[in-house]
Amino acid sequence: MCNLALTLLSLMFTIVSAGQNKEIEGIIRQLDYKNAAIVAKADTAALMDLLSSKFTINRTTGNVVSGRAKILELMRHGLVSYDSFAVQTEYVLVSGPTLAISMGSEVVVSGGNRDLKGQVVRRRFTHVWIKEKNKWKLLARHANNVCPQ
Repeated sequence: MCNLALTLLSLMFTIVSAGQNKEIEGIIRQLDYKNAAIVAKADTAALMDLLSSKFTINRTTGNVVSGRAKILELMRHGLVSYDSFAVQTEYVLVSGPTLAISMGSEVVVSGGNRDLKGQVVRRRFTHVWIKEKNKWKLLARHANNVCPQ
């Protein structure tokens, strides 16, 4: 009887966890799209709300920038600027109620003061999302350009 109760309890926990993971996956997918829209508009105020203060990015330019304020400053100077930014989240890995990793592809048209201004660039990305004070924040990002075939 005890084994049956433990088995049922375990099954209930698994079902509840799977449901929570699906809910989190949906939220993260929406946040990936929201992030792309905000970055395309260079909306630094909205990014202040979306990015963790510890936000760190491994940029396609080959350098790592750590700290939300630093990346926002690059955006204000036109060094992070896009005429368009389309994202396709392909996979979301949920690891508990406060950590999720999303991966996928994006197509951007560079703008601002960038070397690739006006060019269509295809990239792969990985995002690390954490829940801080009951709100999902983008903690880290890695993106790399995909070489044309």
